[in-house]
Amino acid sequence: MLHAELEPDVITFVSIIPSCDHVNESSSFGESLHGFVIKHGSELKIPVTTALLSMYAKLGDISKARMVFDSFQQKNAGSWNVMINGYGLHGDGESAVELFLKMKSSGFRPDHTTFSTTLSACSHARLVRQGLMVFESMAETGLQPRIEQYGCMVDLLGRTGHLMEASEIVRNVGDHPRIIDLLESLLGACRVYGDVEVAERVHHTMMMSSGRERASSGSYVALSNLYAGVGRWEDAGGARSNLDSQKLKKSAGFSVVL
Repeated sequence: MLHAELEPDVITFVSIIPSCDHVNESSSFGESLHGFVIKHGSELKIPVTTALLSMYAKLGDISKARMVFDSFQQKNAGSWNVMINGYGLHGDGESAVELFLKMKSSGFRPDHTTFSTTLSACSHARLVRQGLMVFESMAETGLQPRIEQYGCMVDLLGRTGHLMEASEIVRNVGDHPRIIDLLESLLGACRVYGDVEVAERVHHTMMMSSGRERASSGSYVALSNLYAGVGRWEDAGGARSNLDSQKLKKSAGFSVVL
């Protein structure tokens, strides 16, 4: 393009920059490209800046990503989301929450992506208190939680051992095509923490759900392993037997009864 004396534009940079964020050797090239962007004045364009933020975050240079973010005046929700997600990718949940709060105080309205990225960062950093605060603040923005935000909360509460609270989150979801994903996540957490009581209720709910055909095998195996882990060998054998003999029939309805 340059040899042909054609000037790159925003579309050109937005198309090229992402190619630098997944190749280990591309860090120097990415920095060179950033310099080229500045030379052409395109760093003032939101799509280009957002692409640079994502590039540096994925290359592992979160400090450079934050420098770009702080130097850019014309931010939008997407810019904040990418920076928050960058902290999440690097396991820095505290900074992700801090930036989330700064976003709100700066007059920007968080969207569903903002909440998903912030909650995911909280989950990976095991920040229960902060995660609950972020989740509960959705009501302030007039947003109803979607399955993605519910899933983040189940993952956060499950991995930190708050299994009863996680089951309450699942109950609030009700009937949803992806409810099985949340139940499987919670069942896995039950196995980690050896919570048979919650696991049995989760298994029962999975067997009554509209997606039980997909969940049945994994649910019985997980329950059997959990029984074995706490020395309930007879129950473990029973779960395995049920896996072999259970014939599932499609049900007309479904309700969460954890």
